[in-house]
Amino acid sequence: MEANIKLKSSELNNQLLKQIKRFSGEGDSEITINIKKASRVPKRETRVQMRARIDAAIKDVENRRGTISFTLPEFERFSSLLSKTS
Repeated sequence: MEANIKLKSSELNNQLLKQIKRFSGEGDSEITINIKKASRVPKRETRVQMRARIDAAIKDVENRRGTISFTLPEFERFSSLLSKTS
């Protein structure tokens, strides 16, 4: 069984840790913590601002800025390498 729990750092407290430990059951379980900075998307944006942000992202993709492309054989080779390292 695997579970993913997403929360804000402000929500992390001793009670939550105890609940996670209780959830993991008897014996040892592997627990992974992945810390990721909050996204840069403004928390409150108007529909116009949101549309402008999405349109800019679409233009970036169309102009191949910030994108990576590869052929199917390249993808298969890369996937094969990744599967061997895990």
